[in-house]
Amino acid sequence: MVIGLGRVGWSYSKEKGRGFASSHLGAYYVHNEIDSVVAVDSNEKRLSECAQWFRYSDLKGLKKDVVFLSNYVEAVGKWNPDIVSICVPTPMHHDIMRNICQRYGPKVICLEKPVAPNLMEANQIANQVAHTYADHKKPRVAVNFTRRWDERYQAVKSQINLGRIGKPLLAVGHHPGPLLRTGIHMLDLFNWYLGEPGCLVGVIEPKDNWMTEKFPETNDRSGSGIIHYKGDSYGLLANMGLDIPGFTLFELLLYGNKGAIKIEDNARSVRIQQIEDSQRYAGLRELTTRDDLAPLQTSMESPMTRMVDDLVECIKDPDRIPQCTIEDGIRAQRLVHMIRQCKLNPDMTSVQIMYPENVDVSETVRSH
Repeated sequence: MVIGLGRVGWSYSKEKGRGFASSHLGAYYVHNEIDSVVAVDSNEKRLSECAQWFRYSDLKGLKKDVVFLSNYVEAVGKWNPDIVSICVPTPMHHDIMRNICQRYGPKVICLEKPVAPNLMEANQIANQVAHTYADHKKPRVAVNFTRRWDERYQAVKSQINLGRIGKPLLAVGHHPGPLLRTGIHMLDLFNWYLGEPGCLVGVIEPKDNWMTEKFPETNDRSGSGIIHYKGDSYGLLANMGLDIPGFTLFELLLYGNKGAIKIEDNARSVRIQQIEDSQRYAGLRELTTRDDLAPLQTSMESPMTRMVDDLVECIKDPDRIPQCTIEDGIRAQRLVHMIRQCKLNPDMTSVQIMYPENVDVSETVRSH
């Protein structure tokens, strides 16, 4: 069941550049182990448009049952789906997650990022999930940070684990802003690649940008920051494209003590570099490109279809947890809110990151 037929819920499927399976509804529809799909949206116009589109489109020759309903409570009660994707606007996450968990507890829930508009609601959602799935070994709730299911970024994780660049020392990530909408993706990658955050050691004053204006419902702002990780590495989050409306830049450079990995051209290029003796500077060493992971380039549909693969496997294996959990989602969101707090306190240059489940971010800032 897909609740919410907006951009990522369904309408991305209409964009030729993205591909049909780039939305939740499209990815479920094409998956060979999904028998039927229920599409839910309280907006009758959007619901009708989606139903008409499915009725008259050539969907790769597939003919699956798709049911269109306007009330998610009645829909879940009637159809009892194995997987529920929640793709509604972020301010609605808390109430829908509470209702879904309290009433039904589906086998797997996929929640769009961010978990909630603020940390208090995010923690309440996490507590509700823990209570609902107390009888399971692991709560099976995924948060859709799509790059966790992108084989290009998974390959980077594998190369780090194999020691190709040695000990990771620095990650430099550029994002188009704002923080809670796009910067959080880069912060999640930092956490995935570098480990547990220790403290936020500095920020650059954030600005508004075109994405905030385009999506005012997010009440979001852009920003940059420096995170010190407990493994003694650093993540530098740099907000780019602020004065270029419509420009997107999502790049990541990872430096280790033996080499580097460069994810460029919005991940169309992934290169591994090694530190070797310089041919130009006597007695010094330089980075030299050794491997190009460009053959791993995939369509924008691939991460969504791989996410559905992961969710289906979670149903089959009770010991399996999703590639990106609700704990991962909240960990990245805490960093977003700490950067925001530093903006509100411009004299603050070093803020300790605290990780109790119900931490009050404002209290954290004042106490340090």
